[in-house]
Amino acid sequence: MKIDLVYPTLPPELNGVGDHTAHLSAALADFGCQVRVITEQVQHDPIRGVSVHSAFSLHRRGGILAIAEAVESTPPDWLVIQFEPFSYGHWGYNPYLPLALYRAKRAVPSLKLAVLFHEVYMFPHSVKTGIMTLFHLPQFWLTGLLADVALFAVETWADRYARWFPQTLVGHLPVGSNMPRMDADPAAVRRHLGISPDAFVVGLFGSAHPSRLLRYVDRALAPVCKARGDVHVLYVGPDGDAVRRALSNVIPMTDTGPLPGPDVSRCFSVMDLYLAPFREGVSARRGSFLAGVQHGVATVSTRGRDTGSEMLKHDGTAFRLSPADDPDHFASSVATLIYDAEGRARVASEGRRYYDSRHAWTTLADTLLHSLSRVGRPAAA
Repeated sequence: MKIDLVYPTLPPELNGVGDHTAHLSAALADFGCQVRVITEQVQHDPIRGVSVHSAFSLHRRGGILAIAEAVESTPPDWLVIQFEPFSYGHWGYNPYLPLALYRAKRAVPSLKLAVLFHEVYMFPHSVKTGIMTLFHLPQFWLTGLLADVALFAVETWADRYARWFPQTLVGHLPVGSNMPRMDADPAAVRRHLGISPDAFVVGLFGSAHPSRLLRYVDRALAPVCKARGDVHVLYVGPDGDAVRRALSNVIPMTDTGPLPGPDVSRCFSVMDLYLAPFREGVSARRGSFLAGVQHGVATVSTRGRDTGSEMLKHDGTAFRLSPADDPDHFASSVATLIYDAEGRARVASEGRRYYDSRHAWTTLADTLLHSLSRVGRPAAA
Protein backbone atom coordinates (compact mmCIF):
# COMPACT_ATOMS: atom_id res chain seq x y z
CA MET A 1 0.00 0.00 0.00
CA LYS A 2 1.26 3.48 -0.88
CA ILE A 3 0.53 6.06 1.81
CA ASP A 4 1.27 9.80 1.88
CA LEU A 5 1.11 11.49 5.30
CA VAL A 6 0.76 15.28 5.41
CA TYR A 7 1.91 17.54 8.22
CA PRO A 8 3.88 20.82 8.10
CA THR A 9 6.39 20.06 10.89
CA LEU A 10 8.79 17.21 11.59
CA PRO A 11 11.56 16.52 14.11
CA PRO A 12 13.84 18.02 15.25
CA GLU A 13 11.29 20.85 15.64
CA LEU A 14 9.45 20.57 18.96
CA ASN A 15 5.94 19.63 17.87
CA GLY A 16 3.90 16.76 19.28
CA VAL A 17 1.96 16.01 16.08
CA GLY A 18 5.18 16.28 14.08
CA ASP A 19 6.74 13.64 16.33
CA HIS A 20 3.56 11.58 15.94
CA THR A 21 3.90 11.81 12.15
CA ALA A 22 7.47 10.55 12.25
CA HIS A 23 6.69 7.64 14.61
CA LEU A 24 3.52 6.58 12.80
CA SER A 25 5.08 6.74 9.33
CA ALA A 26 8.03 4.60 10.46
CA ALA A 27 5.65 2.04 11.99
CA LEU A 28 3.63 1.92 8.76
CA ALA A 29 6.85 1.34 6.81
CA ASP A 30 7.66 -1.56 9.15
CA PHE A 31 4.38 -3.15 8.03
CA GLY A 32 5.62 -3.04 4.43
CA CYS A 33 3.81 0.11 3.31
CA GLN A 34 5.48 2.50 0.89
CA VAL A 35 5.32 5.71 2.91
CA ARG A 36 6.04 9.30 2.00
CA VAL A 37 5.64 12.32 4.27
CA ILE A 38 4.60 15.54 2.53
CA THR A 39 5.67 18.52 4.61
CA GLU A 40 6.64 22.17 4.61
CA GLN A 41 9.86 21.60 6.52
CA VAL A 42 13.06 21.52 4.47
CA GLN A 43 15.58 20.47 7.15
CA HIS A 44 14.42 17.48 9.15
CA ASP A 45 15.61 14.33 10.85
CA PRO A 46 15.57 11.18 8.69
CA ILE A 47 12.69 8.77 9.27
CA ARG A 48 13.48 5.07 9.06
CA GLY A 49 12.10 3.54 5.86
CA VAL A 50 10.21 6.71 4.88
CA SER A 51 10.79 9.28 2.14
CA VAL A 52 10.13 12.95 2.91
CA HIS A 53 9.00 15.47 0.31
CA SER A 54 9.06 19.20 1.15
CA ALA A 55 6.24 20.21 -1.16
CA PHE A 56 4.26 23.17 0.17
CA SER A 57 4.61 26.46 2.02
CA LEU A 58 2.37 28.11 4.57
CA HIS A 59 4.12 31.45 4.13
CA ARG A 60 2.36 32.36 0.91
CA ARG A 61 -1.34 32.57 0.22
CA GLY A 62 -2.65 29.28 -1.08
CA GLY A 63 0.75 27.62 -0.75
CA ILE A 64 -0.80 24.49 0.69
CA LEU A 65 -2.53 23.83 -2.64
CA ALA A 66 0.79 22.31 -3.73
CA ILE A 67 -0.29 19.16 -1.85
CA ALA A 68 -2.54 18.35 -4.79
CA GLU A 69 0.34 18.73 -7.23
CA ALA A 70 2.56 16.41 -5.15
CA VAL A 71 -0.16 13.78 -5.00
CA GLU A 72 -0.90 14.02 -8.72
CA SER A 73 2.78 13.66 -9.68
CA THR A 74 3.22 10.45 -7.66
CA PRO A 75 -0.23 9.12 -6.70
CA PRO A 76 -0.53 7.11 -3.47
CA ASP A 77 -3.37 4.79 -2.57
CA TRP A 78 -4.12 6.81 0.55
CA LEU A 79 -3.55 10.43 1.51
CA VAL A 80 -3.51 10.76 5.31
CA ILE A 81 -3.86 14.25 6.77
CA GLN A 82 -2.70 15.03 10.29
CA PHE A 83 -5.29 17.64 11.27
CA GLU A 84 -4.56 20.20 13.94
CA PRO A 85 -5.67 23.63 12.69
CA PHE A 86 -3.08 25.83 14.42
CA SER A 87 -0.23 24.16 12.54
CA TYR A 88 -1.71 25.16 9.17
CA GLY A 89 -2.17 28.88 9.72
CA HIS A 90 -2.14 31.84 12.10
CA TRP A 91 -4.96 31.37 14.62
CA GLY A 92 -5.65 28.11 12.78
CA TYR A 93 -6.95 29.91 9.68
CA ASN A 94 -6.27 28.20 6.35
CA PRO A 95 -9.35 27.94 4.10
CA TYR A 96 -7.17 26.48 1.36
CA LEU A 97 -6.66 23.17 3.15
CA PRO A 98 -10.07 21.67 2.25
CA LEU A 99 -9.62 23.00 -1.29
CA ALA A 100 -6.21 21.30 -1.57
CA LEU A 101 -7.75 17.98 -0.51
CA TYR A 102 -10.64 18.40 -2.95
CA ARG A 103 -8.21 19.10 -5.79
CA ALA A 104 -6.09 16.08 -4.87
CA LYS A 105 -9.10 13.75 -4.97
CA ARG A 106 -10.27 15.27 -8.24
CA ALA A 107 -6.80 14.95 -9.84
CA VAL A 108 -6.47 11.29 -8.75
CA PRO A 109 -9.95 9.69 -8.84
CA SER A 110 -8.67 6.48 -7.24
CA LEU A 111 -7.23 8.36 -4.26
CA LYS A 112 -8.68 7.67 -0.80
CA LEU A 113 -8.45 10.28 1.94
CA ALA A 114 -8.05 9.66 5.67
CA VAL A 115 -7.96 12.43 8.28
CA LEU A 116 -6.49 11.94 11.76
CA PHE A 117 -8.12 14.57 13.96
CA HIS A 118 -5.80 15.58 16.82
CA GLU A 119 -7.93 18.70 17.30
CA VAL A 120 -11.31 19.66 15.85
CA TYR A 121 -12.07 23.36 16.34
CA MET A 122 -11.71 25.98 19.03
CA PHE A 123 -14.71 26.01 21.33
CA PRO A 124 -16.19 29.49 21.98
CA HIS A 125 -15.12 30.13 25.58
CA SER A 126 -14.37 33.83 24.98
CA VAL A 127 -14.65 36.53 22.30
CA LYS A 128 -11.28 35.50 20.84
CA THR A 129 -12.07 31.81 20.76
CA GLY A 130 -15.56 32.58 19.46
CA ILE A 131 -14.03 34.38 16.48
CA MET A 132 -11.77 31.40 15.83
CA THR A 133 -14.76 29.06 15.99
CA LEU A 134 -16.30 30.94 13.04
CA PHE A 135 -13.57 29.68 10.69
CA HIS A 136 -12.31 26.60 12.55
CA LEU A 137 -15.67 24.87 12.47
CA PRO A 138 -16.28 25.05 8.69
CA GLN A 139 -12.66 24.00 8.02
CA PHE A 140 -13.15 20.98 10.27
CA TRP A 141 -16.53 20.10 8.76
CA LEU A 142 -15.42 20.41 5.13
CA THR A 143 -12.27 18.38 5.78
CA GLY A 144 -14.32 15.62 7.41
CA LEU A 145 -16.85 15.59 4.57
CA LEU A 146 -14.05 15.03 2.05
CA ALA A 147 -12.60 12.12 4.02
CA ASP A 148 -13.25 8.46 3.34
CA VAL A 149 -11.98 7.71 6.87
CA ALA A 150 -12.00 10.09 9.84
CA LEU A 151 -10.20 8.92 12.97
CA PHE A 152 -10.32 10.97 16.17
CA ALA A 153 -7.62 10.92 18.84
CA VAL A 154 -10.31 11.43 21.50
CA GLU A 155 -12.80 8.56 21.74
CA THR A 156 -15.70 10.80 22.78
CA TRP A 157 -15.13 13.00 19.71
CA ALA A 158 -15.65 10.01 17.44
CA ASP A 159 -19.00 9.39 19.10
CA ARG A 160 -19.95 13.07 19.03
CA TYR A 161 -19.09 13.86 15.42
CA ALA A 162 -19.97 10.63 13.61
CA ARG A 163 -23.36 12.03 12.56
CA TRP A 164 -21.64 15.09 11.01
CA PHE A 165 -20.05 12.86 8.39
CA PRO A 166 -22.66 10.26 7.34
CA GLN A 167 -20.70 9.07 4.27
CA THR A 168 -17.40 8.75 6.15
CA LEU A 169 -16.06 5.81 8.15
CA VAL A 170 -15.56 7.37 11.60
CA GLY A 171 -13.49 5.81 14.36
CA HIS A 172 -11.03 6.28 17.18
CA LEU A 173 -7.24 6.18 16.89
CA PRO A 174 -5.31 6.92 20.11
CA VAL A 175 -1.89 8.51 20.09
CA GLY A 176 1.33 7.03 21.41
CA SER A 177 4.04 8.53 23.55
CA ASN A 178 6.63 10.46 21.56
CA MET A 179 9.27 9.48 24.11
CA PRO A 180 11.58 6.49 23.62
CA ARG A 181 11.80 4.04 26.51
CA MET A 182 15.48 4.02 27.48
CA ASP A 183 17.39 1.73 29.79
CA ALA A 184 18.64 3.85 32.69
CA ASP A 185 20.37 3.59 36.04
CA PRO A 186 17.97 5.44 38.40
CA ALA A 187 20.66 5.96 41.03
CA ALA A 188 22.98 7.57 38.49
CA VAL A 189 20.17 9.75 37.15
CA ARG A 190 19.34 10.92 40.68
CA ARG A 191 22.97 11.83 41.28
CA HIS A 192 23.08 13.74 37.99
CA LEU A 193 19.93 15.68 38.91
CA GLY A 194 21.04 16.32 42.49
CA ILE A 195 18.14 14.35 44.00
CA SER A 196 18.68 12.37 47.20
CA PRO A 197 18.66 8.58 46.78
CA ASP A 198 16.11 8.44 49.61
CA ALA A 199 13.73 11.07 48.19
CA PHE A 200 10.20 10.20 47.10
CA VAL A 201 10.09 11.72 43.59
CA VAL A 202 6.82 13.05 42.20
CA GLY A 203 7.06 13.74 38.47
CA LEU A 204 5.49 16.38 36.23
CA PHE A 205 6.06 16.58 32.48
CA GLY A 206 4.92 18.90 29.71
CA SER A 207 3.68 22.45 29.49
CA ALA A 208 1.88 24.66 32.00
CA HIS A 209 -1.08 25.09 29.60
CA PRO A 210 -4.33 26.16 31.34
CA SER A 211 -5.76 22.70 30.55
CA ARG A 212 -3.30 21.29 33.10
CA LEU A 213 -4.68 21.40 36.65
CA LEU A 214 -1.48 22.39 38.43
CA ARG A 215 -3.46 23.81 41.35
CA TYR A 216 -4.67 20.27 42.01
CA VAL A 217 -1.06 19.14 42.22
CA ASP A 218 -0.26 21.91 44.70
CA ARG A 219 -3.30 21.07 46.80
CA ALA A 220 -2.44 17.36 46.81
CA LEU A 221 1.25 17.68 47.62
CA ALA A 222 1.28 20.55 50.12
CA PRO A 223 0.02 18.52 53.12
CA VAL A 224 2.20 15.55 52.19
CA CYS A 225 5.29 17.77 52.06
CA LYS A 226 4.48 19.04 55.54
CA ALA A 227 3.91 15.53 56.90
CA ARG A 228 7.11 14.02 55.51
CA GLY A 229 10.35 15.64 54.49
CA ASP A 230 11.40 13.35 51.65
CA VAL A 231 9.02 14.48 48.86
CA HIS A 232 10.82 15.96 45.86
CA VAL A 233 9.10 17.26 42.69
CA LEU A 234 10.84 16.68 39.37
CA TYR A 235 9.51 18.85 36.55
CA VAL A 236 10.54 18.19 32.94
CA GLY A 237 9.35 20.78 30.43
CA PRO A 238 9.59 24.33 29.12
CA ASP A 239 7.54 26.23 31.75
CA GLY A 240 9.50 25.89 34.96
CA ASP A 241 8.74 29.38 36.26
CA ALA A 242 4.99 28.93 35.78
CA VAL A 243 5.05 25.50 37.41
CA ARG A 244 7.05 26.81 40.35
CA ARG A 245 4.50 29.63 40.86
CA ALA A 246 1.60 27.18 40.67
CA LEU A 247 3.28 24.87 43.20
CA SER A 248 4.11 27.64 45.66
CA ASN A 249 3.41 25.36 48.64
CA VAL A 250 5.59 22.53 47.36
CA ILE A 251 9.35 22.28 47.90
CA PRO A 252 11.89 21.13 46.94
CA MET A 253 11.58 21.03 43.16
CA THR A 254 14.06 20.26 40.39
CA ASP A 255 13.35 21.91 37.02
CA THR A 256 15.26 20.27 34.16
CA GLY A 257 13.84 22.50 31.42
CA PRO A 258 12.95 20.95 28.06
CA LEU A 259 14.99 17.85 27.24
CA PRO A 260 15.45 15.55 24.24
CA GLY A 261 13.40 12.34 24.31
CA PRO A 262 16.10 9.99 25.67
CA ASP A 263 16.80 12.31 28.60
CA VAL A 264 13.07 12.66 29.31
CA SER A 265 12.89 8.87 29.49
CA ARG A 266 15.80 8.76 31.94
CA CYS A 267 14.01 11.29 34.15
CA PHE A 268 10.95 9.03 34.27
CA SER A 269 13.16 6.24 35.58
CA VAL A 270 13.57 8.06 38.92
CA MET A 271 9.90 8.96 39.46
CA ASP A 272 7.97 7.13 42.16
CA LEU A 273 4.66 8.75 41.21
CA TYR A 274 3.56 10.78 38.16
CA LEU A 275 0.79 13.40 38.16
CA ALA A 276 -1.03 14.63 35.03
CA PRO A 277 -4.46 16.09 35.84
CA PHE A 278 -6.44 17.75 33.00
CA ARG A 279 -9.34 20.18 33.16
CA GLU A 280 -11.60 18.25 30.73
CA GLY A 281 -10.33 14.88 31.90
CA VAL A 282 -7.54 12.82 30.39
CA SER A 283 -8.03 11.33 26.94
CA ALA A 284 -6.17 9.02 24.60
CA ARG A 285 -4.55 12.00 22.85
CA ARG A 286 -2.61 13.14 25.92
CA GLY A 287 0.93 12.05 25.14
CA SER A 288 2.26 13.64 28.32
CA PHE A 289 -0.05 11.39 30.36
CA LEU A 290 0.88 8.34 28.31
CA ALA A 291 4.58 8.88 28.97
CA GLY A 292 4.02 7.94 32.60
CA VAL A 293 2.21 4.66 31.96
CA GLN A 294 4.63 3.88 29.11
CA HIS A 295 7.53 4.04 31.56
CA GLY A 296 5.82 1.99 34.24
CA VAL A 297 5.32 4.85 36.72
CA ALA A 298 2.14 4.86 38.80
CA THR A 299 0.10 7.71 37.31
CA VAL A 300 -2.75 9.83 38.66
CA SER A 301 -4.93 11.96 36.38
CA THR A 302 -8.54 13.11 36.07
CA ARG A 303 -11.64 11.87 34.28
CA GLY A 304 -14.13 14.15 32.56
CA ARG A 305 -16.00 14.76 29.33
CA ASP A 306 -12.95 13.89 27.18
CA THR A 307 -12.31 10.57 28.93
CA GLY A 308 -13.48 7.67 26.79
CA SER A 309 -14.95 4.34 27.84
CA GLU A 310 -11.75 2.43 27.02
CA MET A 311 -9.73 4.48 29.50
CA LEU A 312 -12.46 4.31 32.12
CA LYS A 313 -12.32 0.50 31.97
CA HIS A 314 -8.70 0.66 33.16
CA ASP A 315 -9.23 3.27 35.89
CA GLY A 316 -8.05 1.89 39.21
CA THR A 317 -5.81 -0.74 37.67
CA ALA A 318 -3.53 0.85 35.02
CA PHE A 319 -3.82 4.37 36.49
CA ARG A 320 -5.97 6.32 38.94
CA LEU A 321 -8.49 8.88 37.69
CA SER A 322 -10.31 11.39 39.87
CA PRO A 323 -13.29 13.51 38.80
CA ALA A 324 -11.97 16.62 37.04
CA ASP A 325 -14.15 18.82 39.27
CA ASP A 326 -13.04 17.27 42.56
CA PRO A 327 -9.58 18.39 43.77
CA ASP A 328 -10.10 16.68 47.13
CA HIS A 329 -10.60 13.30 45.46
CA PHE A 330 -7.45 13.88 43.43
CA ALA A 331 -5.50 14.76 46.59
CA SER A 332 -6.80 11.63 48.31
CA SER A 333 -5.76 9.42 45.38
CA VAL A 334 -2.28 10.96 45.40
CA ALA A 335 -1.86 10.53 49.15
CA THR A 336 -3.08 6.92 49.02
CA LEU A 337 -0.48 5.95 46.42
CA ILE A 338 2.32 7.85 48.14
CA TYR A 339 1.81 5.76 51.28
CA ASP A 340 1.06 2.47 49.52
CA ALA A 341 4.19 1.06 47.89
CA GLU A 342 2.53 -2.22 46.88
CA GLY A 343 -0.40 -0.37 45.32
CA ARG A 344 1.96 1.87 43.36
CA ALA A 345 3.82 -1.16 42.05
CA ARG A 346 0.58 -2.80 40.87
CA VAL A 347 -0.63 0.35 39.10
CA ALA A 348 2.78 0.88 37.50
CA SER A 349 2.92 -2.68 36.16
CA GLU A 350 -0.65 -2.63 34.83
CA GLY A 351 -0.09 0.82 33.31
CA ARG A 352 2.86 -0.37 31.29
CA ARG A 353 0.90 -3.41 30.15
CA TYR A 354 -2.02 -1.17 29.14
CA TYR A 355 0.27 1.13 27.16
CA ASP A 356 1.94 -1.68 25.23
CA SER A 357 -1.42 -3.23 24.31
CA ARG A 358 -3.18 0.00 23.26
CA HIS A 359 -0.69 2.76 22.47
CA ALA A 360 2.52 1.25 21.08
CA TRP A 361 3.27 2.59 17.61
CA THR A 362 3.02 -0.83 15.96
CA THR A 363 -0.44 -1.22 17.50
CA LEU A 364 -1.52 2.21 16.24
CA ALA A 365 -0.20 1.56 12.73
CA ASP A 366 -2.04 -1.76 12.65
CA THR A 367 -5.26 -0.08 13.82
CA LEU A 368 -4.93 2.56 11.12
CA LEU A 369 -4.33 -0.01 8.39
CA HIS A 370 -7.33 -2.03 9.57
CA SER A 371 -9.53 1.10 9.30
CA LEU A 372 -8.24 1.88 5.81
CA SER A 373 -8.86 -1.71 4.69
CA ARG A 374 -12.53 -1.42 5.68
CA VAL A 375 -13.26 1.20 3.02
CA GLY A 376 -14.92 -0.38 0.03
CA ARG A 377 -15.83 -3.59 1.84
CA PRO A 378 -19.42 -4.71 1.45
CA ALA A 379 -21.49 -4.08 4.53
CA ALA A 380 -21.92 -7.02 6.87
CA ALA A 381 -25.25 -8.81 6.63
